[in-house]
Amino acid sequence: MSSALAAAGKQAEIGNLKEAAALCRKVLQHAPNNAVALNLLGILAYQAGNDSLAIELLKRAVKAQPNYADAHNNLGVVLRDIERSHEAIEHFKKALAINPSYLDALINYGNALQDIGQLQNAVTLYQRSLQIAPNHPGALSNLGNALQELGRHQDAVEVFRKLLNIYPDYEYALGSMVFSKLYCCNWASWDEDVSEVLREIESGKRVCKPFDLLAIADSPAHQLLCARTFAQHKFPAMVPIVTKPHYMHDKIRVAYLSADFRQHAVSQLIVQLIEQHDRSRFEVIGVSYGDDDQSPLRRRMVQAFDQFIDVRSLSDRQVAELLREMQVDIAIDLMGFTTDSRLGILAERAAPVQASFLGYAGTTGTNYIDYLIGDKFIVPESARGFYSEQLVYLPDCFQPNDTNREIASDIPTREECGLPEHGVVFCAFNTHYKIVPPVFDLWMRLLRRVDDSVLWLARCNDTVKDSLRQQATNQGVQPGRIVFAERTPSLKDHLARHRLADLFLDTWPYNAHTTASDALWAGLPVLTYAGKSNASRVAGSLLHAVGLPELITESLADYEELAVRLATNKSGLESIKTKLREKMVTVPLFNIYQYRLYFEEALGVMAQRARNGQSPASFSVERLS
Repeated sequence: MSSALAAAGKQAEIGNLKEAAALCRKVLQHAPNNAVALNLLGILAYQAGNDSLAIELLKRAVKAQPNYADAHNNLGVVLRDIERSHEAIEHFKKALAINPSYLDALINYGNALQDIGQLQNAVTLYQRSLQIAPNHPGALSNLGNALQELGRHQDAVEVFRKLLNIYPDYEYALGSMVFSKLYCCNWASWDEDVSEVLREIESGKRVCKPFDLLAIADSPAHQLLCARTFAQHKFPAMVPIVTKPHYMHDKIRVAYLSADFRQHAVSQLIVQLIEQHDRSRFEVIGVSYGDDDQSPLRRRMVQAFDQFIDVRSLSDRQVAELLREMQVDIAIDLMGFTTDSRLGILAERAAPVQASFLGYAGTTGTNYIDYLIGDKFIVPESARGFYSEQLVYLPDCFQPNDTNREIASDIPTREECGLPEHGVVFCAFNTHYKIVPPVFDLWMRLLRRVDDSVLWLARCNDTVKDSLRQQATNQGVQPGRIVFAERTPSLKDHLARHRLADLFLDTWPYNAHTTASDALWAGLPVLTYAGKSNASRVAGSLLHAVGLPELITESLADYEELAVRLATNKSGLESIKTKLREKMVTVPLFNIYQYRLYFEEALGVMAQRARNGQSPASFSVERLS
């Protein structure tokens, strides 16, 4: 019996899975409760994609031999893979109770804790793993990722640096280190870092996550290559599933998929669109796989949908099966490659039509996302070849907006916000990872050229403050001319304080998105440089949609000169503010009724093509006369 099991193990090692499974079954004919055979057969079932059989076999293994640490660990791996992390944790715990130094179980336990948001506990387990194996690449990588999620980017940089020193080509480590350095505004070796990331992407290596690249480089070509590499690794297309080309409904069933139906920028933008969908033509379903933060916006999102389904406990395949059972016509992914994305649901072909929209400013690089919903500014003709999706062009701007956003009537004084009573206030409330050296250098030149001006940035930790103030000092700018905004009690208070600023300075290559529409809604002009990539052109799209294309520049040099002209011409800047305020209720960016008509026209065309048996194809929605 032991020789048969040894032979089965050897066959599995060399990839002869069918032969290995046959040997295991032969053993089980004579000894139905042989835990070793059950464990190996469970592993083979998992490798073959049969999760339910794998779980059945591994449960039999731990029942037959309760102190079998390997079987508990393997059962935990399978359960975690199908989104049953809480159950997986119990088996990792049992494996570690049997063998406290079981390295794989420690790391897997940490991964499962990370899945359910227990990040600090996950960090502790990864650190325990590294006490046993100080150079373990998986433990180092996972530790770096957990530290990033905790916002401990300085610590993450050191972990990724150690990992790269030992394993220079470890997947995604270089891009993750560069991204965490951006979060710290640590720009040491910036040019070299960017060049290396782009070079490695060109070679096809798994060097950078697609979302991280948006802030690193303004290159649609590299973003496509990066997305393809990442999607093929993390979210590969599954075995093709036969789905009906269309369903026979009176209404088009649209499912929106996201982990961000909470106090989040995406929900802030889309909530009114969901509320206003034409229920005579559409049935609207929210598919949520994120936490319930108990916020008013979460409650509003739940109420906005006809059905709201929490699928956190379901695997990607189970969610796809559910959407097929519900006969969803169009599945819209709102996340792309952002945190907690589950593109794997769409990799299972959950609906006849699948589209990417709003949450991720770039291509997915996949063959199962049929459409990307955008506009002709964020995806100009010159960039069409860098998208795997067919393109849906909305007439004015791709971004919806909630026109119910309240602005507090009680506006603080400049003094209360730490700003000078007189002088120009340049505002840049973007997250700090969007600030790159060429843009910060430009901002410092503005402060030197515009007397008594200050730069008003979003709040940050002391590490980032110290870094930015030192950079300012190095460029001959008094560090006190950089002012950091404190957190406000609510969004309405944050919007109100925009009125203390004179001009919003955009970032590049990752523009302000929701942050820019917030500024415009509050009546603050936004100055942007429109680059080549989707992420670098969003603010330009918004400016076109509020009738201020004159604030879009085509180079950093033009951006700088226009900023100086505006800052030194108070009357000219005030006329722009007046124009913005007077047109607020009529401009396309804040006309949600008109936007909804355009968006629903796009949904109708996508659904009709599928019903006609036509392949997805790019199209433009015509502007209403």
